Amino acid sequence: MPASRIAHIARIQSKATGHSYNAVLHQLVGRNPNSGLLPAIPSPEQQQLEALFINRLETMYMERSDKAWSRLNFGVKRLHAEARQLTLFLSPSTSLTHLAVQLLPVITSPDADAEVHGIPGLRATAHPLGLCLYRPGIDARIVLSGITAEEFEQAHHAGFSVPHSQVRCAATAMPDEWTTEERTFAAYYGSTLGAASTIESALLRRICLFSVQNPKSARTWHNLPGGICVELSFESFSLDQFGELLVMLTSPYLNPPMALQSRHFNAEYNWGRITLSCAGTEQEIEIRTTLR
Repeated sequence: MPASRIAHIARIQSKATGHSYNAVLHQLVGRNPNSGLLPAIPSPEQQQLEALFINRLETMYMERSDKAWSRLNFGVKRLHAEARQLTLFLSPSTSLTHLAVQLLPVITSPDADAEVHGIPGLRATAHPLGLCLYRPGIDARIVLSGITAEEFEQAHHAGFSVPHSQVRCAATAMPDEWTTEERTFAAYYGSTLGAASTIESALLRRICLFSVQNPKSARTWHNLPGGICVELSFESFSLDQFGELLVMLTSPYLNPPMALQSRHFNAEYNWGRITLSCAGTEQEIEIRTTLR
């Protein structure tokens, strides 16, 4: 492969992962040619965990001050994607309380009527880089770098709004396996908990691309039926920037691949809309750009 093509791939992948261009280029040049130059495609189990992760975070909100992200309930500086693990290096201002409360499973009512808040079966354990989130019996992991298990547990305890006498933390009750309530809840409500969603995994593995455009703020929400909307607000935004964002999101050098469904840019008011999908899925992601 020509050196210019490898350099182009390195630029795209460095923007998508947040790692330096030189680090990515060095990795690509040193890689076994038989292994290919594309990032690993996540396994179905890994896609499901990533879908649950981004679904449970609900609204993700980031606002940039003159120097840094000042309000942030979830932000990623860089990431490392593998087939069965996604490592996230979080922005310093990420709200640990928001993550812990939304992700860790809590049983809020007893016996057959049990309701589980959070991701059923999710457990947290120490990892050399920080904290590993996983579900016993399922080969899939999300690693949060720089966070200890103790910090995560304390943030969860401090942030949960229901009186602690009325809830039971599943991870504390059964740290190495699923509780009966979690299995029952997942069996009854599995279709609403996030199936193996390629489109959501693709979004999470591209999340660093949004900060490359240096938006004033970014937020996401669920866009029914079954889609996700990402809104990026800018002080100024051009058609060239819009085109660059589209090219990066749909790059053939990123996995899982995403395809363009529609695009529109209003030059008069400087706002745009991109709709993306993944093959074999019914979900779509809508990217909106606005002026603020």
